[in-house]
Amino acid sequence: MMNRDGPSLPGLPSPPLADGEIAEKTDALFQDICNVSGNELLRQTIGLINAHLHVIRPYEGAFIPDRSSEYEAMATAWANRDIASLRDLTTAYFKRRRELVPQIAKIINHPN
Repeated sequence: MMNRDGPSLPGLPSPPLADGEIAEKTDALFQDICNVSGNELLRQTIGLINAHLHVIRPYEGAFIPDRSSEYEAMATAWANRDIASLRDLTTAYFKRRRELVPQIAKIINHPN
């Protein structure tokens, strides 16, 4: 888990605390979803993915200002076990992030 100040990338300021909290909640949500599957390989894989994205997720707020509502919608769908909605929401979640790869890579590789 991320510390209360959030992780930082070299040359970048620490992300706002709220962005770190959304990142932590997102990590936990995806881990919970795969834990329920009973698939140990999936559980481990999502854990590794979360660990790798742990540093980047807090910075997504610069590009995705509605991350909190996006997370809340996924969490609500999961809590209600509305798998069809959860599938649609996670598909949109990952599509948005794939589109950000060039921008985030630029920040990471050239922070100033």
